[in-house]
Amino acid sequence: MESLGKNELTQTECQIQNTHDTKMQKIKDAEKYYQQAILGTMNLTFGVILIGSLLINKILSQS
Repeated sequence: MESLGKNELTQTECQIQNTHDTKMQKIKDAEKYYQQAILGTMNLTFGVILIGSLLINKILSQS
């Protein structure tokens, strides 16, 4: 009887650990996605600023 209790505890512990690992992986994936989104936004912003400044310089130099 006591052995059955230990077995159930071990199974429960494994289930809890698996659930924890799955949730931690989801958190890490969300953090990666957030970092990639921020990097992409920064790249796009710098690109728009660079192209805008080049266009303004070209327009001003033609005047």
